[in-house]
Amino acid sequence: VKNHLLKNEKVVFLKQPHRVVFFVPGVLLVVAIVVATGLIGGGRFNAYLYGMSLYHWGAVLIFLYGFFTLIGAYLQYRFSEYAVTNKRILIKAGLVQRVSLEIFLDKIEAILVDQTIAGRLMNYWRLMVVGTGGSRDSFMYVPSPLAFRRKIQEQIDEYVSKK
Repeated sequence: VKNHLLKNEKVVFLKQPHRVVFFVPGVLLVVAIVVATGLIGGGRFNAYLYGMSLYHWGAVLIFLYGFFTLIGAYLQYRFSEYAVTNKRILIKAGLVQRVSLEIFLDKIEAILVDQTIAGRLMNYWRLMVVGTGGSRDSFMYVPSPLAFRRKIQEQIDEYVSKK
């Protein structure tokens, strides 16, 4: 974000996605470990394939899926940024397949919040920015929802008062 600022533009708020992106991969890895150790139904499967029981093959598959999901979550966390500047909102997500939103403050019509109970408890949300012309851009796992919205509103207020 800092490499793409305009002349006289400064970042007033910058965040990465919420750490909740690691929740599902973490649960999958724990389930794989529990299954592999035989804590859940370990003696029920007697069929073998290539020297391992089908039960353990299931644990390996769950582990691999969890591991690759964890890599994806890390890439999402590491290479995504949510920023508010004195002129616009900048949201960048992704490393190889990049999604970005740059919307000037005077082009914002609404900021919609979609927050689940879990999102309220862990302080994250889905942000949808509605721009002029009806464009709707949605981004997941935005942390510190009230601070983020407040910074956007403050910058819009300052921008309008300068006109």
